[in-house]
Amino acid sequence: MRSKVHHICNRKGKEKEKQESELPSSLAPAIVDPQEQADSEPAVKPPIIEVQSIGEASASGAILDESTLPEPLSLQTCGEDDNREQIKPETPERPQNAKRDLWHEAYVRLAPELQENLKSLGFDQQSPEPVKQRIEGVLAEAKRQRDKCEEKDWIIKVGDHEIKVRDTAVQIIGWVKKIGDLAVGFAQPAEGPWSVIKLLLGGIEVYDKEKGALLSIVENVTRVIYSGQIYKSIYKLDKAGVEPTSRLCDVLVELYNFILELVIKPTDVSSNTAVQFLKSVFDPKKASDMLCTLRDHESRLADAVRVCVATAQANLDSLLRIKLEDAHMALVGVTHRIENVVQRMDDQERDKLLSWISDIKYGNHHDHVVERRTPETGTWLIRHETFREWRGSASSGILWLRGYPGTGKTFLTSHVIDHTSANSTCTQNQDFAFFYCYREEELRRKSLHVLRCFVRQLAGPLSDCQSVRISLQEAWRAAKDRGSDLNLDACKAQLLSSFNLYSKTIIVLDALDEVAVNERRQLIRVLDELDSQSTSTVKVFIASRPDGDISFQFASKPNVQIRAADNMEDIDKFIDIRKALLSGCDNMFQWAALHLAQIEQLAGDEDSIYYALNHLPRGLEKTYDQIYGQIQQLAPPTRQKVQNALMWVMFANRPLRSDELLAAIRMNVETGDIKLTSHITEKSLLSFSQSLLVVDSKKYVWRLSHLSVVEYFERRQTLLDRPARFNCGSVCLSFLIEAYGKLNDHSASVHPSSSAVTVFPGDKLDINNPFHQYAKQHWPVHFRNNVPDDHSKRILKRFLGSPQESSPYFRHWIQYIFKHQDSFELPYGNGRVSQDDIEPIDTPVLAMAWLGLYHPLQEWWEDEHIDLLLENNRGETLIAIAVRMRCEPLCKKLVSRLPKDQRTRGCGCALIIAAKQGDEILVRFLVQEGNANVNLVARGFTTALCEACVIGALNIVKYLVEEAQGSVDVRTECDNYISALAAACHSDSASRLELVKYLLEEAGAVVDPPLVSGLANSALGIASSIGPLDLVKYLVEKGNADVNLQLEGWRCSHGTALADAVIRRRLEIIKYLVTEVHADVNQQLRFGHTNTALTTAVETGSRDIVQLLVEEGNANINLQFTCGGDRNFGSTLEYAIAYSSLIGTDILMYLVSQGIADVNIKPNPLGRAICLEDQQSVQILLSAGASVDFRWNNGSLLRVPNSNLKQIQYSGGGRAEVVDMLRKADPDQWNDEAVEQIPWGFWRIK
Repeated sequence: MRSKVHHICNRKGKEKEKQESELPSSLAPAIVDPQEQADSEPAVKPPIIEVQSIGEASASGAILDESTLPEPLSLQTCGEDDNREQIKPETPERPQNAKRDLWHEAYVRLAPELQENLKSLGFDQQSPEPVKQRIEGVLAEAKRQRDKCEEKDWIIKVGDHEIKVRDTAVQIIGWVKKIGDLAVGFAQPAEGPWSVIKLLLGGIEVYDKEKGALLSIVENVTRVIYSGQIYKSIYKLDKAGVEPTSRLCDVLVELYNFILELVIKPTDVSSNTAVQFLKSVFDPKKASDMLCTLRDHESRLADAVRVCVATAQANLDSLLRIKLEDAHMALVGVTHRIENVVQRMDDQERDKLLSWISDIKYGNHHDHVVERRTPETGTWLIRHETFREWRGSASSGILWLRGYPGTGKTFLTSHVIDHTSANSTCTQNQDFAFFYCYREEELRRKSLHVLRCFVRQLAGPLSDCQSVRISLQEAWRAAKDRGSDLNLDACKAQLLSSFNLYSKTIIVLDALDEVAVNERRQLIRVLDELDSQSTSTVKVFIASRPDGDISFQFASKPNVQIRAADNMEDIDKFIDIRKALLSGCDNMFQWAALHLAQIEQLAGDEDSIYYALNHLPRGLEKTYDQIYGQIQQLAPPTRQKVQNALMWVMFANRPLRSDELLAAIRMNVETGDIKLTSHITEKSLLSFSQSLLVVDSKKYVWRLSHLSVVEYFERRQTLLDRPARFNCGSVCLSFLIEAYGKLNDHSASVHPSSSAVTVFPGDKLDINNPFHQYAKQHWPVHFRNNVPDDHSKRILKRFLGSPQESSPYFRHWIQYIFKHQDSFELPYGNGRVSQDDIEPIDTPVLAMAWLGLYHPLQEWWEDEHIDLLLENNRGETLIAIAVRMRCEPLCKKLVSRLPKDQRTRGCGCALIIAAKQGDEILVRFLVQEGNANVNLVARGFTTALCEACVIGALNIVKYLVEEAQGSVDVRTECDNYISALAAACHSDSASRLELVKYLLEEAGAVVDPPLVSGLANSALGIASSIGPLDLVKYLVEKGNADVNLQLEGWRCSHGTALADAVIRRRLEIIKYLVTEVHADVNQQLRFGHTNTALTTAVETGSRDIVQLLVEEGNANINLQFTCGGDRNFGSTLEYAIAYSSLIGTDILMYLVSQGIADVNIKPNPLGRAICLEDQQSVQILLSAGASVDFRWNNGSLLRVPNSNLKQIQYSGGGRAEVVDMLRKADPDQWNDEAVEQIPWGFWRIK
């Protein structure tokens, strides 16, 4: 569904197709940030210029600024060739020895009349006016156009897009300034048709559609001139060789020739050429040939540059590389920007990351809706004027689709998803995500899980399914380290990062009304916040019922109401019996579907069909009354099965498979005993349920046919004989009692043979019954948090036993729960429970605490024989378990019954758990009433204060410090500290900085104590690893943190704050530590697994960081290591060689190209490269002057086991090539005898 769509452009006389990913940007005008547009919206609507189309121009929503390079836009389609006759004058002989004047060569290729036109417009290469002044003249004219656009806020309407003309002027300014800057210490001033461009800009006084398009042409011309000048200046004969350089110049001449044609035609007003030409820009057929020609030229330029790159190799210094990257950005636009913030992951790691974000199968939900969708229905919404305006507008905005139950909102939403998916894959500058809310599944009705699913879908670009944003990868690794999930603040941060990456993001959300009121308010609030904070366009489509709070929120938003007329066409397609159905449906698909199902059963009886059509009930409510009345007329045994099925489908904790449901509905509990009725087939049950029940074709589970069915039965609870939820629980426990009663202690551990299974799986009430799996896993959910009737309570007590002694049924249940798994997933989403959590099982009270069974059996918790200090095998008390399960009544009951002198023992760990959960009420209760020890250290490394800091609960932190007298630095027996400050730095809460300030300025925390907590060696190390820059600055500048502090971290320290920042690729923080506070870049690390910050950067494979450390931090490339976590390397060059199989040789090339790297340093880097059969590294070192005159048999070999370097894999397979290189370098030295002595595969050469 999200596969990349490649758009093909055909060029006249050329059959080869080029994919869009290889082609640069279009001539389309850019689109400014919608938030900026909204802020500057005038009271009177600005003039709108109607234009038919511009190819299929996509929009860029980035905020434009003159100081930054504006990003070109990508084309979606290219069309037919036009029939222009092109005059191709004889190409002059190319100069061989003299310096080539590429613009002159391009000029003389023009037709004579075009040459004359250019001369008349001032294109004179012999002009006495310096090129620099001509460029400055164009810049001044572009700024004048920008200022004029700002005064009147001109807008062009291109197809469905509204585009601010000012933004194109800003783009021109950006390119021209960059072209002018090239002349400062880098290249000669860029020649070009500056006089013509200035004339074009100067002729624009009033904007109409032609003048607006003219700016777009100028923007593309200046962009191409910028790239061409860089490439021409960098790749000279001495760097790239004669042939590649000549080819590059030839391609540039062809490109410049086309540019001259491009700028001359709009100035020819003798025959209205300008109007005709500029209209063709907006005509899909004529414009596409022009645009494709430009893109083809740019594509061939990129090919020529790649050849130059390959031949130039290490001859480019750092300045040239930076300029080269800048030119490449000008060609590839947004693609380059995306590549800078995403990174590829292997499939296994990526799957783990995505599962950590969200496990919701959102794709399956969409597929299920599409399968049930009647073909060719629901498309009216895509054609609706309001939808088209929302979809095509450049502004952010919410579109609300509102309709009453049964009107087909979900089917319409599925069309929106399909439509958006198809369009989003057409551009690399847009992304989208969707979600189907569903009240019957807990994860699909929680706002946090909806947002997490959005984060998952927006984790990386649509065009590259293996890449994930680097910031998301960092967040995942940090969360893994601290064992946490993606919380609300982290979701918001990640979504904002995704939104800002693309010019447009579309969010589609179905059935918002099925989310609880407080949850959906939070969801709407988050989406509104992200919309206001994003610098790009964010469009949100929401479908829901017009509930009061939703209507209040969206009353002022664009909306589409589903009316009878909208669905008439679709219902007409649904069935040919339309007159009666359409007159009664009142826009409700569900109503029509129900009666169609009934009419289908009357096939062949024409009189019955007409009778049914003439007696159709009005509305869903009357329809359900009629259907349920028919169910009541069934024979009692059949009626009971249908009622049981409705009960189970409504109240089961998860959807039941067919075999489970068909077994469950046969069970009835009477006077404490379970009775089994006859078997019923799936087909029969579907028929008897009269379309109220359906089987999900994807998941093969049963569900109600529509949400309105659920609501109908909820309003009429009396239709069910007994409170249904308790009835479900009674059936579960009665079944388990019957099944486990047939087992003895010995046979309980042995699964019965298959011979016990009879004709139908549900014929026996034993552990082979299909219902056993559901009953043993989910029975607690039917009792938790409610007081059951006496009948159900008796069954519950019989199953559990008594507070003093558990029943045999309960003990069998525990054995079966943990028979094939180490832990048991609690059926209501509170995590997992291991066998040690619930044992000893001679009493059921530990399990009751874990299962939250307080309300059903309150009298048991009053029993005087319960051991109130009972601990499980993990040492947790009943009070701690009650707090963990957030069962406040049980916690308070247990504490109140404990003698005061025993409360500290019972409440210590409970306080830490309450703080971790952010439960201020229980924190205060446990301190004040439970006498809990505030400074108790749990598991050797955490306290209640630390846990409150990690989650950013400032109110709890202040209470524990100021009122409970908690210590911010708890000292341990080993003279280390449990630091609340380090824990606060590890928080991902929005209040993190405020929390750190409080601890340092008011609570007296120490900034650099020796720690045993946290995930780095200091608070600064943690902040540098996962925190924001402002936190790092505060710790250094206000907290006086030692930037060079080395302390042995508790779990995964990397030695210093700088090394911690490097391993996480925190470029902004690294730059701050190196350039502003002068962290010691050459400090050798005593702890961690690398030797210096530079070798840590090499290991990450980040050339940008390596370059920063070397050029701005003065990192010593030739530093010889005397200590460090990894003793297998002696120098940075060795690191780069050893990791080249993982990170490539780019970093090694950079280190060598600096001219200061000692390629003959000891241990010998060339020796390592030879032993690893790394032919590329050998070539680089030999080219840099590495000596080949050394011996192997001097006692300097050290064999290091591969297990110490698991992540390093030597390339192998290049042995013959390495030998060939050595012999070419020194044939006398590398004879057969010398080659035989090479210790292939050795890791260390001293």
